[in-house]
Parts: sequence; C-alpha cells; structure tokens
Amino acid sequence: MAAPKGNRFWEARAKHGRDKIFVTPSLMMEAACDYFNWVEENPLSKPIIYQGLASDQPEELMRAMTIKGLCIFWGVNSFYLNDFVSNLDLTIAVDKDFSQVINTIKEIIATQKFEGASAGLLNPNIIARD
Repeated sequence: MAAPKGNRFWEARAKHGRDKIFVTPSLMMEAACDYFNWVEENPLSKPIIYQGLASDQPEELMRAMTIKGLCIFWGVNSFYLNDFVSNLDLTIAVDKDFSQVINTIKEIIATQKFEGASAGLLNPNIIARD
C-alpha cells in the first residue's frame, strides 16, 4: 500500500542524513595518524626472483599514502570527504579547525608521496600524475 497523497511523514524524522564520523578536528587528525601508522606498518611486498627461483623473504616496498586509501581506512568514500569539505562554514571556529586539519592531512600525504618518488621508492611517473 502506498503512502497517502499529501502526506508529510518526512517531517516526523528525528534527523536527516548520516551522522558526522568525526565530532572534533582532533579526532579526525587522530584517525588520520592511525592511517599513517598503518601505511608504515604494512608495506607492499614483491617476491624476489633470482635465476627463476623465488626467495623466501619478499622485498618490502614503500606504500604510498593516498586520500582514497585514507577514506577506505575510515570506512567512507572520497565523495563523503569532498562533501564534508564543501559543507564547511569557515565563519564557524570548529569548521575552520576541520579545514586546517584536512589541509594538513592532504599536505602530509602529498609530502610522503613526493619524498618517496624523489628517493626512488615510489614510481615518479605515477606520483606525478596524482
């Protein structure tokens, strides 16, 4: 059975949309640091093959930090983060703080990728396209 025409059931909702994942900027930065630590503790691995035989110990490779990887780690998609940023009201102090935290996170990720590519630990062509 369909809802009756002209109903206003939607007004009875207690809230609209999803709750914020991070209530404070410090919680967001803490969660980003958890991602940064996870990246460091979980490098990529590549088998070492010498004369057709694979070594028992794979070579560990630097894992690049990315915004998409951060979002997956947080359990959201990149559209959520983009919407979060676009809905910030920079006249409100807490939103200014969120903006600063997000910019800091983006700068940390960009720096890690640039330094990794500069040292030859990451593919410079892939990092340059990002």
